[in-house]
Amino acid sequence: MCGRYTHAMTWEQVHGLYNIHSDARRAKNTAPRYNICPTDIVEFVRLEGEEPIYDEGRWGLVPTFFKEVKGAPLINARIETVSELAVFRSAFSKTRCLIPADGYYEWTKALDKGKDPHWIHMPGGEGFSFAGLYAINTQVNKDGTPLKSCTIITGPAEPPVDQIHDREPLVLNRADYDAWMDPRTPLDEVRAILGRCINRSMVHHRVDRQVNSNRWQGGSEGIAPLNSL
Repeated sequence: MCGRYTHAMTWEQVHGLYNIHSDARRAKNTAPRYNICPTDIVEFVRLEGEEPIYDEGRWGLVPTFFKEVKGAPLINARIETVSELAVFRSAFSKTRCLIPADGYYEWTKALDKGKDPHWIHMPGGEGFSFAGLYAINTQVNKDGTPLKSCTIITGPAEPPVDQIHDREPLVLNRADYDAWMDPRTPLDEVRAILGRCINRSMVHHRVDRQVNSNRWQGGSEGIAPLNSL
């Protein structure tokens, strides 16, 4: 699964990753975030017509047919069932997105029965994109304001993450970004794109337990290797 992640990319890095032409946000950095949690407002990239746009919404999908937000937030969609379950099926077919990140956390059990966090990232800390789905719900808010939301697709963990956890968020190959977001892409090709994910390129290291709290809102010290603190 993926229950916590980081996004500290500058606007220049975001623009370089997605080639977004948005005058409103050009050269505008968002605050770095080192402990993004379920139901937080997060950023995602989607198509509007033919153009990619940088949007934001709730992390935890609220499908278009929901009339209220209920139950545990749908922060992850399993690759095994994403095209079958009613809560994800339409979004998987029509509204796929990219969720920017530069790392995420998973935990292992320690001898003292505590949980040791690990930060999983690309070598050099470069930004990447989770395979995501989004929805724009017009029924939940009483004033009719659209509620935007998203979820991250997960699959069985591959090396090296399988040393830590049995599942992982799927990280897309940059060459597949356009086809992934395009609702015209045949579903057979969409599934093939998920088969070309680049998770095996990732690395990880232990970090301080301060990030175990979802209230922690510190800085880059949160992702520093434990032996360097």
